[in-house]
Amino acid sequence: MHREIRLLNHGWSFSPTDERRFAAVRCPARGWTPVVLPHQNAPLPVNCFSQSRSQFVSWYRLHLPTPAGVGDRRVFLDFDGVMMVAKVHVNGKAAFTHRGGYVGFSVDVTPFLRPRGGADNVVAVRVDARLHDDIPPCGKVMDFQTFGGLYRDVRLRVVPGCYLGDLFVRTPRALAARKTFAATATIRNTRGGDWRGAVRLELCDLRGRRIASGPAAPCAAPGGGTAEIALTLEGLAGIKLWDVQNPRLYLARLALLDGSETLDCVETRFGFREAVFSKEGPFLLNGKPYRIMAGEVHFQRIPREYWADRLLKIKAAGLNTVGTYVF
Repeated sequence: MHREIRLLNHGWSFSPTDERRFAAVRCPARGWTPVVLPHQNAPLPVNCFSQSRSQFVSWYRLHLPTPAGVGDRRVFLDFDGVMMVAKVHVNGKAAFTHRGGYVGFSVDVTPFLRPRGGADNVVAVRVDARLHDDIPPCGKVMDFQTFGGLYRDVRLRVVPGCYLGDLFVRTPRALAARKTFAATATIRNTRGGDWRGAVRLELCDLRGRRIASGPAAPCAAPGGGTAEIALTLEGLAGIKLWDVQNPRLYLARLALLDGSETLDCVETRFGFREAVFSKEGPFLLNGKPYRIMAGEVHFQRIPREYWADRLLKIKAAGLNTVGTYVF
């Protein structure tokens, strides 16, 4: 059974206060406000505000039905970003703590869910948006506002008991006439026994139409453990390079096979290109000098739906590159 991924940005409630009882399954409904993610814990005016206005502890709650037919599958909540410390509770039990507002994290909530499909579960997230000296970029003088809250998307992800993770693609020798792309990934086996099967790597266009496919490569993962895999497709003809004027993208697809069944499948977009920085001389993109004219953006301030508009405006201003602050 393939993985399921669903956006969970709707249905949340928010409280700007900090009380221990908010982690419980039952808590008073008074004082909670319905919100849609991404959400900022405190609305800020255009000017004349204090940094401390958003630096406090708040809570978010969500009612989450148990997915149907969980069986030996695993259920994750994927948080793209929570500022600054997140403590996730499920049905009154502490499930995970994440420190740092600029890196996403995943929580395996399977052990905390009620087993029956459709059963109601309560997810409660305590969000500490205060500055912590031991969490970068805090501890030194900063010239920007960190904000606070569940300020990025949250997703539900249901995967098989043995599944794929961390797909990473490289394009060595991108300028060769016949191109190569390599992929690495991790097989995670949460089942009790060892698993043996195969993986297959494919190159597709963005519509999902197959361009090239490798053989089914045998693989195995120990029970309760992981295994690293590396696959390569070589001799690819007719592949177009990615560049700024013609940003041609392709789709890497990796399938986990259990006999004739596709147990899991992951995909990622990428482009064939070569970028070279050197101490002396210009930056080279696909072997040609490229002058970078960039605008810098605090990316956490821009909701996903606004990015297309922002990029068009940046290009209209004469810029050809976007730099993002990542801490």
